[in-house]
Amino acid sequence: MALKNIPESPFSDDDGSADPRLAAALTAYAGDRAAEPAVLSALPGTRLLVPVVAVLGETETGADGLRREKTSDMAVPTLRAPGGRRALPAFTSTEALA
Repeated sequence: MALKNIPESPFSDDDGSADPRLAAALTAYAGDRAAEPAVLSALPGTRLLVPVVAVLGETETGADGLRREKTSDMAVPTLRAPGGRRALPAFTSTEALA
């Protein structure tokens, strides 16, 4: 059996905390929407957490008569923002998920 090729994560030492520069930019943005450029410049190279959910594809019935998942797909949920725009929920830290 061939070994799986799992790439090394660039965030292997990640402790789940928010990037301090991004957190400061988001705090400034919360008080002044004109601070958006600072948020955008703080994003490159930071880690964001994005929720992923499993969506049922096909089911099958086993010999025991029970239905079970045969296939599933992964999906990213989106939100509707004011004005009808679609938004991707992304979190800066594990604390923000709680």
